[in-house]
Amino acid sequence: MHELSLVMAIVEKAEATVLEHGARDVDSITLRIGRLAGVEPDALALAWEAAIPQTVLEHASKMEKTSEAVFICRNCQKEFTADDLFACCPLCGSSATELVAGDEFIIEQIILNL
Repeated sequence: MHELSLVMAIVEKAEATVLEHGARDVDSITLRIGRLAGVEPDALALAWEAAIPQTVLEHASKMEKTSEAVFICRNCQKEFTADDLFACCPLCGSSATELVAGDEFIIEQIILNL
C-alpha cells in the first residue's frame, strides 16, 4: 500500500511548512490527484486515518480534487481525455498517444493556523 508512504510524505511537508512559518498547525489541505496517478481512494483514506493523529494535520480539513487524464496524439496532435493509460486517439485511431496530465499527486494548497 504505497498510499501510506504518500501520506507520510504529506505529513513531512506539512510539518516543514508549519515550522517554516511559525504556525500552530494546519487548518486545511488540498490535494490534487490525477485519475491515472495510481492512487486508490479507499487505501488513501485508510492511510490518512492511520498516519494523521498527533501530527500538524490532525484537525485539518482535507479536500481532494481529481484531475482528468489528458492525452495528445503524436499522429494528428488531437488533445483528448480518457481513463485508460493505453487510450487510442478518438480522431485518427492512433495508439501513439502521450499522457500530458492526470498522473499527478500534489499538495495544491496548505492553509495554516498561525
